[in-house]
Amino acid sequence: MCSGRGELVGARPAVQLEASAVPFYSGESGILELSSYLLDRGFRFGTINPMLVDADTGCMGQCDVIYVRTN
Repeated sequence: MCSGRGELVGARPAVQLEASAVPFYSGESGILELSSYLLDRGFRFGTINPMLVDADTGCMGQCDVIYVRTN
């Protein structure tokens, strides 16, 4: 879960990432899992910029998210 540079998260005032609402890659963490990980570490949502929005359904496939430290 949430592999990558997790040890760097604690030292940052903000985190920006690209997250998927639906899986695009095998083993990828989705937006709910990533958000839970960051919210549990003292961040809150800053901004969410929808990307890859399905023109027929209006559903978001991916988004860019900025989380800001609250403590």
